Amino acid sequence: MVCQTKEKGGLGVRELHLQNQCLLLKLIHKLHHPGDSAWAQWARTGLDLANLTGRDAVGAHWDALRNLLPFYRCITSVVLGDGRATSFWDDHWHGSGTLASTFPSLASHVTESGASVSDTKRQGIRAQLVPRLSRQAAAELTQVEDILDRLRLSNEPDDRLCPLMTTPGDHKIHT
Repeated sequence: MVCQTKEKGGLGVRELHLQNQCLLLKLIHKLHHPGDSAWAQWARTGLDLANLTGRDAVGAHWDALRNLLPFYRCITSVVLGDGRATSFWDDHWHGSGTLASTFPSLASHVTESGASVSDTKRQGIRAQLVPRLSRQAAAELTQVEDILDRLRLSNEPDDRLCPLMTTPGDHKIHT
């Protein structure tokens, strides 16, 4: 009753857990689009944006942000630039889904799931895999190696797109 809208007879109090998650998602988006945010520019130094890890990314607040990454990845896609801020397996950057969902057998053989696109391009996909692959994973490996061979990265940062935002880098939800 307290959280129901006033029009429905409630007090209009927002659900704080849901409100907090929305605000944390906006912080993640701000990290990817720092603009003139001094906090985002400061937080990005020494931070691996693909996984929100780094020497200073410790504490409950960073854990809360990392816990929301799977949801954030579901509502965003990436136009690749240098590939450093994009998770190779878990972000939507190639085709209609993630590489983990497109190539599930190969993804099940990965030992380093947090690698960025840039790291994977530089080190090669085999550096992330267990030594022995199933037949299906080996077949998928050929396809993923072909994707990597055709991949051209630039010196520009990755551009993360969210259809819920009115313009790239905007932090107001479009309704």
